[in-house]
Amino acid sequence: MNSFLVSMLVAASPVQVRVEGEGLLRFTRDGRTVYANSAVLTSVRGRLACRDAFVLPSIPVAEGASFEVSRDGTVTVAGRNAGRLVLARFTVEANLTESNGFLTSSSRPALGSAGQSGFGWITGTKGAAKPPVQAVTSSSAQIVVHSESIIESKTFTLSDIADIRLPESTKAQLGTIVIGDTPPIGFDRRVDRDRIMVRLRVSGFDPSSFSIEVPPDALVRRPSQKIEHDQLVAAARAAIVSSVGANAKISDLNPLPPLVVGLGDVTFNAVSQSVTQSKASVKVEVSVNGQLATSRTVQLGISGALPLPKIGEMVSVRARSGGVKVSFTAKVTAVRGPNQIEVTTAEGEKLIGTLIEQGTLEINL
Repeated sequence: MNSFLVSMLVAASPVQVRVEGEGLLRFTRDGRTVYANSAVLTSVRGRLACRDAFVLPSIPVAEGASFEVSRDGTVTVAGRNAGRLVLARFTVEANLTESNGFLTSSSRPALGSAGQSGFGWITGTKGAAKPPVQAVTSSSAQIVVHSESIIESKTFTLSDIADIRLPESTKAQLGTIVIGDTPPIGFDRRVDRDRIMVRLRVSGFDPSSFSIEVPPDALVRRPSQKIEHDQLVAAARAAIVSSVGANAKISDLNPLPPLVVGLGDVTFNAVSQSVTQSKASVKVEVSVNGQLATSRTVQLGISGALPLPKIGEMVSVRARSGGVKVSFTAKVTAVRGPNQIEVTTAEGEKLIGTLIEQGTLEINL
């Protein structure tokens, strides 16, 4: 389409509109839905449009007709209601990209009307076309992203991750722009220039008017502390020592990297264990300030443990009661570990003893 034809199609009285708050204007261009925070609306081929993109859903406006847009998006032509602008609201993590002054996305937005259900209002100015987004003309305009940003909140803003070197009024507006969701504890999130530019565009600013510096490895993470694997092994070892005996040698079969948890007081709790003569598997939970943060199963090797007697085997028993020592034999009826061996005496009494050497138990009565 040549420039002469364009001039014939565009209405003489454009209206500049902008979404103040949540939401983007919706258009269709070349069969694809595109979005903008602000736009200069005119009549093109009898429909409300911005340049080569038509308002979605379509709103009829005769060429050359005067029209107005109210705060709730209602479009009136010669005092009559012609339709209402529908806004789209994306999550902060939606995949938005720039395309010839508009935004496109493969994500599905929530739709609504201005001023309803968390959507912003629409402001409009009638007259000559103006830039569709706020531009900053200062040559010193600059956004410098930190190489590392430690964020506690659920989301992070531009002021959380960057130095904004602009006049205070503009700095305050840019600083509140949400850039993304803060990653979970133990994970890093990369920050790239393209995302910052899209978030600026979504918020109604022209990203090309800023000098944006982003270190190649800029990242966002939550405040955290490391839990060394040796700490988990120590907790697992303490949990099984009563089952394998104090003389057994216990080793870590599977060294692993540290765990990462939030800041606070850390406690360990061995919640389950499986022990054999040569191996043990112990699940250790890690809590921070009394709240479960994570867990890990520790694999241990066991050597030097006394061989456990078999059920039905006769063993020697050394019983202590005060200063009196008595020795006798008894039959093993249950084995739960070296400190949990159940025997039955000739009189039928059941006792629990500790294995102190092969074939010999000690019982404190």
